[in-house]
Amino acid sequence: MAEAGAVRLDLAAILAGASMLIGAHPVAFAAAAIPYVALGTWWDMQEWTAWEEWLLTSIAFAVLGGLLQYLLLQRALMPARSGGRRLLVPLVAVIVHVLAWGAGSAASLLLLVPGFYLAGRLSAAAGVAISEREGVVMSLVLSWRRTRASWWPLLLVQAILVVPLLSALGLALVVIYNEWGTVNVEDTSFEVALISNLLFGAVAVATWAVNGAAYQLTAPELHRDEDIFA
Repeated sequence: MAEAGAVRLDLAAILAGASMLIGAHPVAFAAAAIPYVALGTWWDMQEWTAWEEWLLTSIAFAVLGGLLQYLLLQRALMPARSGGRRLLVPLVAVIVHVLAWGAGSAASLLLLVPGFYLAGRLSAAAGVAISEREGVVMSLVLSWRRTRASWWPLLLVQAILVVPLLSALGLALVVIYNEWGTVNVEDTSFEVALISNLLFGAVAVATWAVNGAAYQLTAPELHRDEDIFA
């Protein structure tokens, strides 16, 4: 596919685009958050070994997040192609999400900024897979190319999404410690699990909207959808 020059975005345009996606169909985004929050709350109430919890939670949330993002964005983004890839689009979209999420998470284990950078540069990949029906590799490559001029505002958006979440969770742990004198992660109450996963769910929904906006704002003019959720 021929690529035009990368579009230079600003922070306000990305946030406005994401807000438009959510505002145009708030019920769909709220409904998508429900299974995400429910699974996370249930998972936190279970007793797992550290290795099992990390592995199963990572896989389950990445796959579920990719599927929910696909269901939301496939309504917002006009398919630019038809034909043979149609049945593979959901699978490709989920794989792209898992790979992008995995790359960002791995980088975040070393330092948050590289994770934010990778998440921002790959944020348009799901849109490419869904709207233009490209394969996994090409979706990631096109996202990387199209966001090269906008890496800084996209990095800032990721920070805006994640840093308040980490701060809220840290504050919650401080409150719990001051109230009970200990923080026993092996004995998570339903209330704590629900509140923490509501926060994670809100961030997930916002991230899906940002990814949709990143695609729409960086896609070639031919592939931009003017009537979101029409």
